[in-house]
Amino acid sequence: MKFLDTVNYTIMKFGKCMLVIFAIKFLLFGGAFVIQSCQNDDIHKDSEKQSAVDKFMRMILLKSPDYQGFF
Repeated sequence: MKFLDTVNYTIMKFGKCMLVIFAIKFLLFGGAFVIQSCQNDDIHKDSEKQSAVDKFMRMILLKSPDYQGFF
């Protein structure tokens, strides 16, 4: 009986260890995913903003010839 108790105790200890390792990995990957998803892509936003300004300037220059010397 003592042998079965030892095996059962070893299996329980191993199972708890695997559960703790899984929990740590889950927290690390989850934290990295949350941090990565909360970051902004400023380069993309700046290029969109510049593109919108360029389109607006072209529209103004094409629609109103009086302002061509102004810009």
